Amino acid sequence: MTTPEGLNTKALKRLCSELGITAFKMSFEGTVGAPDWLLMRRGKHILVELKARKNGKLSRPQERMIDRLIDDGGFEVFVCDSPESIKSAINQGLFGGVNVTEDL
Repeated sequence: MTTPEGLNTKALKRLCSELGITAFKMSFEGTVGAPDWLLMRRGKHILVELKARKNGKLSRPQERMIDRLIDDGGFEVFVCDSPESIKSAINQGLFGGVNVTEDL
């Protein structure tokens, strides 16, 4: 996992482990564009798409799927390209904006 996205995956897994967050790698059978991760904690859940910071753009199918998950499913979907953006997504989506990742 030496790619930038691999480093983000490692950071996400470490944060989830340290904060008691359940994380599942996702795929939607028979379709493309699913976000990479489902994160859950105490009845709250978010979806996370990991990207590399440099040139990490969403594909058109990913854009459509994320729009559908937000509009039709009411999901919170975060696109993260760094450990800092992963921390922000966790703080906002699972901890109501409380900065629980400050010292991690």
